[in-house]
Amino acid sequence: ADLKIVTDIITPEKLNGSDIAVVLGGDGTIIRAAKCAALANVPVCGINLGKIGFLASADVEEFSSLADDLLAGNYKLDKRMILNASINEGSNRLVLNDIAVLRGSYPKMINITMNVDGEHLDTFMADGVVVATPTGSTAYSLSAGGPVAMPTMEMMLVTPVCAYDMHTRSMVLPSEKTLSISLGKDRNFKAEVSFDGNENVLLSNNDTIKISKSEYCAKLVNFGSRSFYGVLRKKLGR
Repeated sequence: ADLKIVTDIITPEKLNGSDIAVVLGGDGTIIRAAKCAALANVPVCGINLGKIGFLASADVEEFSSLADDLLAGNYKLDKRMILNASINEGSNRLVLNDIAVLRGSYPKMINITMNVDGEHLDTFMADGVVVATPTGSTAYSLSAGGPVAMPTMEMMLVTPVCAYDMHTRSMVLPSEKTLSISLGKDRNFKAEVSFDGNENVLLSNNDTIKISKSEYCAKLVNFGSRSFYGVLRKKLGR
């Protein structure tokens, strides 16, 4: 088999014609590669060089013993839901982990209004809100008090960050719904949104973020040697 090594920024075009992409790095690196690979319909085998490696197929120490299985096709593919996110109906961004709308350096809470398929869901004051996929349920969403979901499920997890109203809690939305997040009209308002913790965009008054399930999905190699619950216990220090 031909081997192509990419050491710079990965793009879907660089993966075209590939049978599989082997990615070395932590979860952030695997996320970026998995989204590019999803556009090229190429599975990803992540080799963990980071601390936890929720998205990795194997740790670097064990990969040599699994390489033959990879070449022989002795693995299954886990499909992971990807979200589309856009600001004011602009260009779509693919999101595998989460979208975080935060007040940033703004010293006050921000006013957040959420609609689902055009119907009002909730309005609250908070430091922000995190919308996560099941894959991202163990990241920022978990730190903000959100639930843990099996990563192969399909749903949106919506978790307020430090909400003023003690009754405002996490919500789970069906994957087929479209969630819109609108921000307050305060002229001094400042906030930002991040996509998978990588791209930060400053928001203006009355900006709206639209989130829905993408037609693409990430395909991650699963050798059956790593337990999601085992990795979760390790992350939680159990």
